[in-house]
This record gives sequence, C-alpha cells and structure tokens, in this order.
Amino acid sequence: MAESRDDRDRDETRSKVGRVIQKYDLGELGAELERRWLADDDERLSLRDLADLLNRRVLQAALVAAGRTSTDRDVAHLYETLQGDVSAGERIRKERELERDGVDVEALTSDFVTHQAVHTYLKKYRNAEYDREPQDPTKRSVETLQRLRSRTTAVTDRTVAQLAKKDEITAQEYETFVEMRIRCAECGSEYDAVAFIERGGCDCD
Repeated sequence: MAESRDDRDRDETRSKVGRVIQKYDLGELGAELERRWLADDDERLSLRDLADLLNRRVLQAALVAAGRTSTDRDVAHLYETLQGDVSAGERIRKERELERDGVDVEALTSDFVTHQAVHTYLKKYRNAEYDREPQDPTKRSVETLQRLRSRTTAVTDRTVAQLAKKDEITAQEYETFVEMRIRCAECGSEYDAVAFIERGGCDCD
C-alpha cells in the first residue's frame, strides 16, 4: 500500500529538519531541498548551502512571528551576523536587538540545522540519492553554452514581442539567431563556439 502524505509527514518529523520545517510552518520546503540537491544544472545547491537556505527561512519565519518585517537581504545579513565570522560584540548587539523585538534567540539558533542533518533528512526520510559520476568537463561546458544561448534567445524574443505590442517597433514574423563564434588568432579560422569545444579546438599548428 502506498504511503500517505500524513504518514510521510509523521515520518519526516522524526528528523530535526522535518521537525523544524513543521514547527515554523515552512510548507513544502522539504521538497524544495530535495529538488535543489538533485538538480543537475545551475540550480543545484550543496548540503551546506541547503542548510543555510533552511536556516534563513527559519530566521525569517521567527521575525514574522515577532511582527518584524525584513527583506531577503536583511535576513541574509542578520543570519551572517548570528552564524558567520563576526566579532562577539557585533553578534551580542544583534542578539539583544532581536530579544527586544520578542525573538527567543537561544531557541531560534538551537533550531538551526547542520549540513549533516540535511543530508540525513534527504537520504533517510525522503529517500533521495545523489550518486552521479562526475560529468565530462567538455560536455558540461557545451551544455552551459547551450543553456546560455537558449536563455539569450528567449530574452530577445520576449523583448521584441513586448516592444512590438507597444508599437515601439515593427515586428511581424521573425526568427532570432544567437551566434557565439570563436576566431583563431593564429590562422584566422572561425568556428561556432560549441563546435570549437566539441572538436577540441583549432586544427592549425
């Protein structure tokens, strides 16, 4: 019989990460942590980055509960003050400021998680596995350039469409071409950037 959502939630709360997510009502953050850990592109985050992400969300939730509004930048700066390499005096001043606002700093920081806790949560309680062979650097570079070309094409198409809609330019049917070319300084040969990488560079001496 398939595991129900309630059963899974109860199981996850056996881990510190699961309990913290539930305590601060962080919704589907568990799924987000899993997705960002397993991503195979620029969206992938390391376990340490995931722990920082969760801890910043916890900090933000605690601030909201205390009636204090803060931007993402404010939260990031505050988290760095509480957990980063700052002077003891600076940290103490910030802790006292939070306590005046009604935040229980000791309870808050005790709810912060480590990257080891995130790893245990993802593997044991969400059955996530990140076990991939290191990708060939040439293939990875080609994929990066192809994603860049796709994003540039999409942004160009969107910009043209927006300007055409406002009658700022005339654009009926059109095609967008994004070229990334490399010219060899020795022989003057030109190549498409992706082809240049895939073929191992220029053939000249």
